[in-house]
Amino acid sequence: MYILLFLPYYIRWHYTRAWQDFFQNWKTFVSFLYSFFSIRALLSTLFAPWRRLGEERVNNFDPESFLGFVIVNGLMRLLGFVIRLPVVLFGLFFIFSVFLLGVFLSAMWLIFPVALLFVFSLSLKGLFGI
Repeated sequence: MYILLFLPYYIRWHYTRAWQDFFQNWKTFVSFLYSFFSIRALLSTLFAPWRRLGEERVNNFDPESFLGFVIVNGLMRLLGFVIRLPVVLFGLFFIFSVFLLGVFLSAMWLIFPVALLFVFSLSLKGLFGI
């Protein structure tokens, strides 16, 4: 009997406060992943040399040192790109996965009380043969 008195309070909590908390937690988790993988920083430095390694440019024109400068700096930029791009893609994959999981869980949260009542009615039907 007490469950019937509790039910309206549960329904109100389920679709108001808990719903707000769910979305806040979901948003916080996505924001954490965005910060954890440093998506903005890695995209802004995608073609920067890896660990700022490279050759210094000399003032006088020497073809050999200029060629070394171009090759070493080009390789360091390529290495930076090769290392940063998978991290960015991996982070975006996780963010997208958490987003899809949140959509699925929010749909489940919407139908949970109805499913609970349905299962409860099935148990009464089996118990009393109604």
